[in-house]
Amino acid sequence: MYPVTNSYAWLPRSAWTDNNAWRRLTHWISENSPHEAIPLIVTPQLDNSLNSPDGLRQMADNAERQNEHGHGSKNWMAGDGPIVIVWPRAQTVQRRMQEVAGLSGQSIILLEQETSDPHFPSFQGWANAVGAFNAATDKAENSHPWLAEMLDDVFTSYENELALSPASASAAYPPSAHVLRGKLKGLRTDGYDEDFIVTYAVGLGYQGNLARLREHYRSSSSISG
Repeated sequence: MYPVTNSYAWLPRSAWTDNNAWRRLTHWISENSPHEAIPLIVTPQLDNSLNSPDGLRQMADNAERQNEHGHGSKNWMAGDGPIVIVWPRAQTVQRRMQEVAGLSGQSIILLEQETSDPHFPSFQGWANAVGAFNAATDKAENSHPWLAEMLDDVFTSYENELALSPASASAAYPPSAHVLRGKLKGLRTDGYDEDFIVTYAVGLGYQGNLARLREHYRSSSSISG
């Protein structure tokens, strides 16, 4: 895990067509970026259109672009300006946060649009973890310190188990894998869905395999008792 030294903002799915939310976000970016900063816009594909909404189109003016794998403009370097991730995936955000870990003053902004595609999860958990500015509410999201402590313990104590599939972890480390499943089931019982937990982990700086983490969290629902 790494300490939060950067600033973060989030446009949730519900605000994609909210002009006021876009204006608040634009103001936040101007207040949290150095003068003459060059934004980097990251999209799944380089040819994804950024023509609408108007707030996105204006944000894309004079911005550099890369796809989620880092292909595209070579003119932008970490620290040049905010990273704006449009239609974010968990692995993309994880990679970008690791790239700027420890670099003070770097802003990361996530822009979500309503979708039923499971490859594009809600980033409510991430927003809570980092205390992101929510453009829809004009307020910062609240973190959950006890959840951060619990997940940090899970990631530290069960690193080997989380590197394997649930079935392989149960075979290789029977007692500890069972305890891990129990801890994760406790979080599920508390009402946290897998998107929230996985993206919260991203916000905490988790560097492990997110697909494996999701598998373990999903499998915890089958444990009895």
